[in-house]
Amino acid sequence: MRAKGWLAASSAERTRELVRAINTLAIDSKLRLAGSPELNNGEVDDARERLLEFVRRLSVLIGEAQQNRPVVGADPQLSRIVRTLVSPTGAAHLPRLSAESINQLRLLLEKPLQDADLNQLIVDLRALRQVLERSSQREPRVR
Repeated sequence: MRAKGWLAASSAERTRELVRAINTLAIDSKLRLAGSPELNNGEVDDARERLLEFVRRLSVLIGEAQQNRPVVGADPQLSRIVRTLVSPTGAAHLPRLSAESINQLRLLLEKPLQDADLNQLIVDLRALRQVLERSSQREPRVR
């Protein structure tokens, strides 16, 4: 029982960090599009690296699941996201997010932000945030 509580708390903390990183990048992208000064470069770079690490991991897990291999080394929340993304019926319930859009997001995050399609980045970040928030609502509560 303790292990489940620790895993849920760890997953919830990771989700908060990822949503914070998504918000930082989305705000910076919107400021860039508006021609306003960007946020602190270090903060934006840290957020981008955090998200890129997560999206790369998610891409690997999606690839394994698409080959009908078990999703190994992922917590229940991440496993649920992966299974939903590769399921023909599950991806239909996600807001504009699919295995292909995860790969597209990875490619956008790998580019320097000034070279990225900021409008597409904002759309993909919004979809990822919604999926993370939705999946975290299904997590068991820590007591």
